[in-house]
Amino acid sequence: MSFHPLLASLLLALAASAPWPVQAQTQEKGQVEAGASRTFREGDGKAWLAYRFAALPFRGGVAVPALEVVGYAGAAHGDARRKFAGAGLQGAVNYQFDAFTLSGRAGMGYTRGSGKRADGDRDGKKRLGILYGLGTAYAVTDNWSVHFDWDRVPVRYNGQQQATVDLFSLGLSYRF
Repeated sequence: MSFHPLLASLLLALAASAPWPVQAQTQEKGQVEAGASRTFREGDGKAWLAYRFAALPFRGGVAVPALEVVGYAGAAHGDARRKFAGAGLQGAVNYQFDAFTLSGRAGMGYTRGSGKRADGDRDGKKRLGILYGLGTAYAVTDNWSVHFDWDRVPVRYNGQQQATVDLFSLGLSYRF
């Protein structure tokens, strides 16, 4: 069995066993959340630590502003010759209704890309740029959530070669 059908089966099992009456939490104080996710390409992924501020009621759900520290790593566009790693700080707004959450985020990130030159040596460049992304999450329990995210990360490999890397990732988070 390949990785993708196995992952899909796992998600369906989690959704089937999830407590459907999980409601949007109207927290009165902030919470810390940590998570990690992997992309569908080998070796790409991200990890984050977030502080979620007090929830604000909004149109049948709650809006939860957050501040996140995030780290990224991977190979650009699946090319093992061009790799990147970086970290960033971003603000996010999460809209929770029932067990589902939709989120949008933006911030600044610092990445270091490295590319293999024609002579076989590697060179790398650093880049400061804007990070942004969208995501959705499903609360399996009051503490655990499954996430599907899209993130755009700015990278520079060498000289003038700049790129933005799109990461589509699936992962888990834990709310403390």
